[in-house]
Amino acid sequence: MEQEKIWDHYQNHEAMDNASFGHAMARYRFFCDQACHCTPIDTGKVLNIGIGSGALETLLTKANREVYCLDPSERAIEGLRQKLGLGERAQSGFIQNIPFADNMFDAVIVSEVLEHLTPEVGAAACREMARVLKPSGRLLGSVPADEALSANECVCPKCGEIFHRWGHIQSFDTETLSELLSQNFQAPSIRRTYFSDSARLNWKGRIVLAFKQLSLRLGSRGSSDTFIFNTQPKR
Repeated sequence: MEQEKIWDHYQNHEAMDNASFGHAMARYRFFCDQACHCTPIDTGKVLNIGIGSGALETLLTKANREVYCLDPSERAIEGLRQKLGLGERAQSGFIQNIPFADNMFDAVIVSEVLEHLTPEVGAAACREMARVLKPSGRLLGSVPADEALSANECVCPKCGEIFHRWGHIQSFDTETLSELLSQNFQAPSIRRTYFSDSARLNWKGRIVLAFKQLSLRLGSRGSSDTFIFNTQPKR
């Protein structure tokens, strides 16, 4: 499976991004708030890996953080450079070889990325994220919770290849996620949550969302849940 083709499709079609990921803005706002909480205003350096539509970078810029980003899609990176004036702070590349200096960032955000990586690449990615973080920096991120990968399998009608519709390769539970992160980071805080953009919901949708959030607090699990994590590099 050529992951880059799937990524490029979603990265560069805003209408598709919005239609497929209605929870995205709620997730972006959450990570913007988290990053702002742990970084100094004006001087705080934040790296976001995997830019999507660029909405998180926009929020962080408005919050007066020094924003950097990394993504495999050269077209998406160039678009974001022009939109936000990021220049060389926006780089095209891969998470297993981050093109930024050691101990550079106050926060690194890696939201909905790790599930796209093989175990070997995921381990290399964690080493790289730990390298570019300051000793007191924070790694903030998310992955789908206990995803059943087969539920989103598709088949190519031309070649017959079976693939995940969003290019997911790994599924994480709290144990496997903690095991991956703990190789290079301190014991991570991992919490199960559910993101939904309540501003886009009607009154019925908001009732359903409130019930969903209550169910989560009572220990219920759903197929659209997300694990959010927060940790610091080992030094």
